Amino acid sequence: HPNLSPTFPARIFCLARSGDWNAAALSLRTGVALGRVTADEEALIGRFLDPDLYEGEPPPPVPSPVTPLEWRMFEAIGEPLPTATLPVAFAHAELGANAGWKSQLDAAERLERVGVVAPNLILGLYTERKAAASGGVWDRVAAFQAFDKAMTESDATAVEQALPVVWTGMTEAEIEVPFAILYGSALSKLPLTGDAARIAFEVGLLSPDAAGIAAAHKPADLREAFLGGLARGEIRGLVPPDSMGRAIAPAFLSPDPGPELTALLEQDRLGEAVLAAIGRISTALHGDQRGVAQGLSLLQHVGLDRAARQAALELMLLERRG
Repeated sequence: HPNLSPTFPARIFCLARSGDWNAAALSLRTGVALGRVTADEEALIGRFLDPDLYEGEPPPPVPSPVTPLEWRMFEAIGEPLPTATLPVAFAHAELGANAGWKSQLDAAERLERVGVVAPNLILGLYTERKAAASGGVWDRVAAFQAFDKAMTESDATAVEQALPVVWTGMTEAEIEVPFAILYGSALSKLPLTGDAARIAFEVGLLSPDAAGIAAAHKPADLREAFLGGLARGEIRGLVPPDSMGRAIAPAFLSPDPGPELTALLEQDRLGEAVLAAIGRISTALHGDQRGVAQGLSLLQHVGLDRAARQAALELMLLERRG
């Protein structure tokens, strides 16, 4: 419907996709005459409507910023734009069957990194076929497949060998949490030793079963004891192992959201208070740990205890600073 089209180019695109190419071409000429279609848009839409007219000519200039409509038309004329430098929402377009396996892997890792797709997506793609080369994502594919095979066979010895390698890959891609959701609980049930046992415990703490895994685990040192206490929400009597732990500890020992966040709650601005708390927690990623305890305290104050514990554990376990 013309009145529902967000832009004139979108109206032209919809007409073409519905099969009314003559109306689309007429609308393009009308849009240009009325000044509602720019010269760059005309060049792109013209190629989309009748590519034969532009045979042998260079592709139109890439707009900045790129809109979803422009991205789709560049794809349609055989000049797909890479999504790596575009907003993360564009990565969804690389998951389709038309994209190559590497493009799908890169897009899936990017989407998993921000937690907007199910972990099973990366599981399916990592195990789809054998790695085509080495280095980068291919090393992660090979490491993941070796680890997944060991887990499927419940081979503790093979898991001990494969886990440190795959965990390094997951850390490089910053998709530790999806990995933990997939394997955290199962890993906690295997009789692992050494470095693999330490990694398995940390993977378990990043999983939805963190509290139960922490309760059943015998800490190997003061750090593991503190992490286990965070997972359960009880760190009284435990020693923070580093500066981040010391910044977090007050939120679980004597929670105090501070006057500014408290004022928002008193004004019945709950959503704003939670967003402000998340902002304060996030500042710890950039080295400013002063507000992290207030942010975590606010989450607990409004009943988001589990989210507070998860955030604290991720701050302790995931290297995102610097």
